[in-house]
Amino acid sequence: MPYQKNSRAAYRRLSRMALPEGVVVAMISRGDKVIPPRGSTILQPEDYLFIVLKHDYKDFVEQAFADKGFAGSRPAGPLRMKGATMLSDIDWCYGYGAKLNQGREDVSLEGLCVQMLGNNLAEQAEFKYADRHFKIVEMVGDRVVTLSIQPAEPV
Repeated sequence: MPYQKNSRAAYRRLSRMALPEGVVVAMISRGDKVIPPRGSTILQPEDYLFIVLKHDYKDFVEQAFADKGFAGSRPAGPLRMKGATMLSDIDWCYGYGAKLNQGREDVSLEGLCVQMLGNNLAEQAEFKYADRHFKIVEMVGDRVVTLSIQPAEPV
C-alpha cells in the first residue's frame, strides 16, 4: 500500500496508527531499502507498506492512511481495537476530529471503559460515547484487551 505526502500516516510513529486488531504491517519499503516495521518506526512520505489484514478491515486501513483532508464517508461496521489504543490516535487515524477525545486528557480505550462502566467491566459490557457504540470483546483478568467500536444506532 503506497500513500502520499498528505497522508495522515506521514511522519507518524507506526505504534500511533491505531490499526484494527489483527492488522499487521509486515514490511516497509523505503526507496531501495526494506525496513522491518517496529512500533518506533516513523512512517515517511511515499513509503510502501506491505499490510496483512482481513478483507473486512480494508476500508478502515485505507481510511487510516488517507489524505489529512479526506472527508469521505467512514467505513461502516465494527472496528476491533486493542484496549491500549489511545482515543487521540483513533481520532487522528479515522478523522473523527477529536470527537472521541473531546478535549479531555488523552485516555486509552481501556481507560474509557473504566470511566464509563466503573466496576462493571466484563466481556460483552456495552456503552455509548461520542456517537459510537463500544463493546468489550475480550478481557484478561481485570484488563480490557479488545473492544468493538461502531457508529451508534440513531435514536
